[in-house]
Amino acid sequence: MIIGKNCWITGIVPSDSSHSSTSKGQIVIKLNDAQYLGDGRIALVFSDGSQGIFNVRAYCAARRGPLLQPLESEAYVKRFIIDAGALGWPNGLELSPERIYELSRQDVAA
Repeated sequence: MIIGKNCWITGIVPSDSSHSSTSKGQIVIKLNDAQYLGDGRIALVFSDGSQGIFNVRAYCAARRGPLLQPLESEAYVKRFIIDAGALGWPNGLELSPERIYELSRQDVAA
């Protein structure tokens, strides 16, 4: 069986729990949908049904780096994609769903 062969080579044996959507009782959060609202804000819907707003401008204002520089352009911010539950852009920047969840939920609570 191919799975068994791959597991033997890597030394990792999958268990029944490895296919679960939980890890140590925590639900794995993924980004399901996103819509650009304008002014650097993106409305988000997560896999647990919760919603939030991610402020790209505020996020970039507190950070620096070559991958963040294109996000200074609103036209570029609009080019976001959802890749495997994460928020990303064409230049390879990808923000984890867990971090986006945390940041967008803070913005809604404020």
